[in-house]
Amino acid sequence: MPSVTSRTGSSIGVPVAPFAAVRSLADLEAAVARLGTPAVLKSADFGYDGKGQHKLRSPADVAAAWQAVGRGLPAGPDPPPRPPPPPGAALTP
Repeated sequence: MPSVTSRTGSSIGVPVAPFAAVRSLADLEAAVARLGTPAVLKSADFGYDGKGQHKLRSPADVAAAWQAVGRGLPAGPDPPPRPPPPPGAALTP
């Protein structure tokens, strides 16, 4: 989910970067189609100091980044097999 700061700022009219809450790969693909790239996918849990964040340079990066966010791994073309990401992540262009 988007951070409390983003949600609160947005709700009271403070300018924030466009964002979308995503809970599935399909949600992420739709958000990238709507917001465009480059974008940053941020984990809803345990993300800090750049950890749990993955830059999407093009729509081709979406699947690897989605898998990596759930694993706490850097995004890459061949991440090792592991369970899907936890529900809830945020995409920020």
